[in-house]
Amino acid sequence: GVAGRRVMGLAPGERVVALLPGSRRGEVARHARRFLEVGRWVSEAVEGGVRLVMLGREELRGAGLGLYPEGVELVFGEAARRGLFAAADAALVAVGTASLELGLARVPMVVGLREHALHAWVAARVLRVPSLCLVNLVLDTPAVRECLQEELCVGVAGEALREVLVEGEARRTALARLDAFCAAMRVEGEAPAVRAARVVLEAAGVAG
Repeated sequence: GVAGRRVMGLAPGERVVALLPGSRRGEVARHARRFLEVGRWVSEAVEGGVRLVMLGREELRGAGLGLYPEGVELVFGEAARRGLFAAADAALVAVGTASLELGLARVPMVVGLREHALHAWVAARVLRVPSLCLVNLVLDTPAVRECLQEELCVGVAGEALREVLVEGEARRTALARLDAFCAAMRVEGEAPAVRAARVVLEAAGVAG
């Protein structure tokens, strides 16, 4: 949006890719450098490049030397978060509620997850959901590309992110699906977070 671009100080025509590696220290440690690698590839692959902005958690700013990688624009705080979500042209986001927020902001995205093999094995058997992305669960269709484990790499996640960033059929389709998502989330008397939680529980067979 115009307001978001003004907050970010963007030049006309400048494209922004938001990188959201997670909110917990372990998530950030596993994802931040990999997300930046994917983002840099996309920036080199598209004409004119892109501005890469990584959203950090204030609580983790001093959590450990090198937790967030050098060489990327790193922002903290709620105002920066709102500005980034309003201005981003596309995003690479870790599995979690941030994908819900990005969906409501109509930001085409790729969802990524790199987890320890044992944790991934346990989660697959305990959750038993068809998708780890809230947007996909709400729409009951694979609207958002999920790049899990080995697919969280330049060749797969990078290409998927490039496709939803540049003007073309993939981006138009992504935006149309996000419009459908926003409409589905506007359930009378039910907050988006509550709606998302209910969808997850229903998908897992916990609620009905």
